[in-house]
Amino acid sequence: MHAIEVEKTRLVHGRAEGTGETERLPADLVVACIGYRTSPIEGVPFDERAGRFANDEGRILPGLYCVGWARRGPSGTIGTNRPDGYSVAEKIQEDIDSGALGPARKQGRAGFDALAEARGLDVVTFRDWKKIEEAEERAAREGAPREKFVDVEAMIRARR
Repeated sequence: MHAIEVEKTRLVHGRAEGTGETERLPADLVVACIGYRTSPIEGVPFDERAGRFANDEGRILPGLYCVGWARRGPSGTIGTNRPDGYSVAEKIQEDIDSGALGPARKQGRAGFDALAEARGLDVVTFRDWKKIEEAEERAAREGAPREKFVDVEAMIRARR
């Protein structure tokens, strides 16, 4: 039997502290996502105490943004990142509309497509992603919404 052993904690002065009491829980997959602190990047404002980039609702500086733990510090869940992404997209649009990013000098999607082709990259399109998602849903065990691919090559084959 596969399992994960967890330790119960208690809050002491605003921080989690182990109690020594453990429990084994059956598990087929474990995704570690607790207590992550973002690593600083030279030249990017960083809040050492919070373990995240210094930001205003995801905007570090016009043209530089963050989401997830890099935005909030080690809090929230995986599902919290989606609204973060939408919020940052709004900040980017605000910066574009206000001119804070300067005049548009980039080629956008056409530039990306040309670069990907020049580098020989195999790009996964939204249509491809939908095929992968459908394959995951078809492979789901009873009661599960999907069975995520764990092998990249198998995932790439599923989009064809």
